[in-house]
Amino acid sequence: MGPRDKLYAMLRLLPPEDQANALLQPDYNFSMKEVYKQLVNYTISKYRNLDILSYAGIRDSRTEIQACYSINSIQLRP
Repeated sequence: MGPRDKLYAMLRLLPPEDQANALLQPDYNFSMKEVYKQLVNYTISKYRNLDILSYAGIRDSRTEIQACYSINSIQLRP
């Protein structure tokens, strides 16, 4: 089981209305970086805050996550 499998399995624990969100649909054509980016986009749009970004850098991937996200790429929906 790869890292995407583990993440996609965890997403199945969400309520059905969240599982239906297009950003959370399993797609093995995406890299792990893209999968994490979609999860962050979903979380930001659902909760309308940037709290999830405070977890960036807990491991050595900090620069990867920061490179993946610039403040210009974040879009909050009304």
